[in-house]
Amino acid sequence: INAEYMGLLHHHVMAKSTLSKYYLAVYNLVQAAGWSYILAQLLLVWCLNSPSVAPQLAWSRVGTALCIFQYGALLEVVHAAAGMVGSSAVVTFMQVFSRVFLVFVSSFAVEARQTIPFSTMVLAWGLTETVRYPYYVLDMFESAPALLVYLRYSLFLVLYPLGAGSEFLVTYLSLPFFQASKMFSVSLPNSLNFLFNFHYVLMFWLVCYLPGLPKMYLHMCSQREKVLSRPKSHAQ
Repeated sequence: INAEYMGLLHHHVMAKSTLSKYYLAVYNLVQAAGWSYILAQLLLVWCLNSPSVAPQLAWSRVGTALCIFQYGALLEVVHAAAGMVGSSAVVTFMQVFSRVFLVFVSSFAVEARQTIPFSTMVLAWGLTETVRYPYYVLDMFESAPALLVYLRYSLFLVLYPLGAGSEFLVTYLSLPFFQASKMFSVSLPNSLNFLFNFHYVLMFWLVCYLPGLPKMYLHMCSQREKVLSRPKSHAQ
């Protein structure tokens, strides 16, 4: 009886593992397609318009898809929390939330999203994700080619400073809008005697960027060295 029970349990676990594996493969393929579309649309805007016009049109071409696929990345926190992937749920949440927050801010602050930093931010994200998601799919089936592994752990050397610097500037450029509009802020007096200023939240966000960027960059460099020094790697 014990042997039969253990066999059934093993079969159940294997079936669940296989189902999770194919679900993650589909999720990553959808994200790869979405970010490929976003990247293509952004490049199209810049190829067909002058540098003075392109930044103003970027959001109209990529905004909707950007919201869908970046907000959709919140599922990755669920994946980590459920043990479907080996990543830390806390670290995953911090990484995903920072981008979601930037998209949220950009969706309201028109002045910030009609700038070159917004386009370079999306460019850095798009180039990163069109490599990361295909890598995840192939790595799950232990078939990621060496070039893709190299790009997965090397592009950040340029794209991380570009993306993080652009994120900082987009947040900074959104400050005047939220200060003037008082959007998402609560002023006194009110029945709850509660004061909240979203403008100050953004300023705090900017301050937090400064010490975090070098630390994260060095951590990623360390991960790159570990992965690329192995004969063969399947780590996400």
